[in-house]
Amino acid sequence: MEFSSVTEAAFFSASILSLVLFAAFVFQACKKRMLWSMAFAAFWQTVWLFGIATENWLAEDGLSLLLLTESLRYVLWL
Repeated sequence: MEFSSVTEAAFFSASILSLVLFAAFVFQACKKRMLWSMAFAAFWQTVWLFGIATENWLAEDGLSLLLLTESLRYVLWL
């Protein structure tokens, strides 16, 4: 996989870290220490970050839509 920008590489690295977070949340949910909703949210976070890294969304004209969607996702995460 070849990255066209440092930003895409950063999103790919973040998706790997988010995958580790997802695995930790699944482990904690199996031990009944945390709700499954956190693992579910971490999974979608991983999918979102990997999607940004693999698609060329940053080069298209929809950058403002991406920023709006990212802001909404961040608010829902909190």
